[in-house]
Amino acid sequence: KVAVPHYTAMTPKNRSRLRALQNDANLFRLLDLPERLFAPNAKKSKAYTRALAREDAIAIAILQYCPIRVQNLSHIHLETNLHRPGDGRAYLVFEENEVKNSRPLEFEVPRDLVKMIDTHLQTRCPMLCPPGTPWLFPRRDGSRAIDASELATRISKRIRKETGLEVNAHLF
Repeated sequence: KVAVPHYTAMTPKNRSRLRALQNDANLFRLLDLPERLFAPNAKKSKAYTRALAREDAIAIAILQYCPIRVQNLSHIHLETNLHRPGDGRAYLVFEENEVKNSRPLEFEVPRDLVKMIDTHLQTRCPMLCPPGTPWLFPRRDGSRAIDASELATRISKRIRKETGLEVNAHLF
């Protein structure tokens, strides 16, 4: 069982949302969600809808492993923030000028998540963005990264739809 910390400075609404994750079944539904969304036959739907689900799966999985602000999540640049030393590993890196508290962040990305990202990048064009788009979560025209509030809303709605849980990106 995973212990959910209690923070007195947290709002009652967020404490309630975290309490729901003390239930093992609820926690498992949330933790398993990226794999279920990314599965090839997850749902019989249109290719565009499946591609969006894969993108949401990656966003949720990153938040599960890397507690970052949604602003940083939405602006992940494939060359600047996703470092690959060439041995199959990948690191999510944010320099001090990219984060709110001016402290650099670095996380090793689990290999299964690296595979999800690579698969998604190979299949997302042209449904979600033009080829060569450098952001992991781009606007559909590829001109820039998706707006943080738009991605946060999508994550929250996806989690609620798939699990019934009220979890927002900030709660991670």
